[in-house]
Amino acid sequence: MKPSIKPVLLWGLIEAIPIELANFYLAMPPLDVGLAPNAPWYASLMAFEWVILHWPGLRLSNWIEQMGFQGFEFVILFASGYIDTVLLIVASIFGFRFICDLAGKGPRNLSRQSEG
Repeated sequence: MKPSIKPVLLWGLIEAIPIELANFYLAMPPLDVGLAPNAPWYASLMAFEWVILHWPGLRLSNWIEQMGFQGFEFVILFASGYIDTVLLIVASIFGFRFICDLAGKGPRNLSRQSEG
């Protein structure tokens, strides 16, 4: 039995909302001024994570600003981070299922053991 992607995608779409809201409002690095030189290592790591997750939005907002549109940066950054977060959640769920199947403890193997 092949696992369906629809419930996993729905779970990812729902779970990414609070994660991205927290990430966007609490962990947004100051890109225009940069971090302080004596910033702790975890602040630098969080800023790096934020930049990696929002890289498509950063590139797109730069292009939109060059086209002459202003004020869409936050929407673009939130949307790009949201899409990346959904993809990470879905990949994590399928990765966890794959590892459980390799270990022989996946849901398919548990149902076979209970039948026989």
